[in-house]
Amino acid sequence: MVFCVNTALFFSTVALLCFQKMPCLASKSLRLFYRFIRPRYFRILKIVRSSFHILGKYGLSSIGATSVDFSVFQVALAAFFLPAVQATVLGRCAGTLVAFWMHRRWVFRHSNATNWWALRVKYGSGVLLGMGLNVSGVWLLHDLSGWSPWPARIAAALACWFLLFLFNRYVVFQTTAEQQPRNQRI
Repeated sequence: MVFCVNTALFFSTVALLCFQKMPCLASKSLRLFYRFIRPRYFRILKIVRSSFHILGKYGLSSIGATSVDFSVFQVALAAFFLPAVQATVLGRCAGTLVAFWMHRRWVFRHSNATNWWALRVKYGSGVLLGMGLNVSGVWLLHDLSGWSPWPARIAAALACWFLLFLFNRYVVFQTTAEQQPRNQRI
């Protein structure tokens, strides 16, 4: 990121030095740069920074929810002697409650939602999508392929993590600016 900014500053300095002998061309080039290219560059840079920031927070909250998920999974396997698929469902439910609370309050800062039913339905559909992906992955890797329960569970969880991030970001916790078309004014 810093390399890109330094490169842009270097080339703008070189352009200034080259255009000293042709001031009319230099002024037109600088006007073009400051009017069209520079605002778009900083807008894109801001979007990239905020996306990585949200992805990092989502990752940290997912680590917390996954630790709850895997703890319940292990307890269900060891203490209650449940099969791997049923233990996956229990662990996923416990992890989902932790994840929803953290995503709503901290990651996407959507705690003042006015339409709770819509938020619950959207998040519930994401939970069902994630649970379906996790359970089918554990079933495929553990029951059909013969993997032990833990590697099957970890592989299934990693496979659906990024897909669920996109679903939560753009469907469940969508901000009002993202919901409206770009060409319309309020």
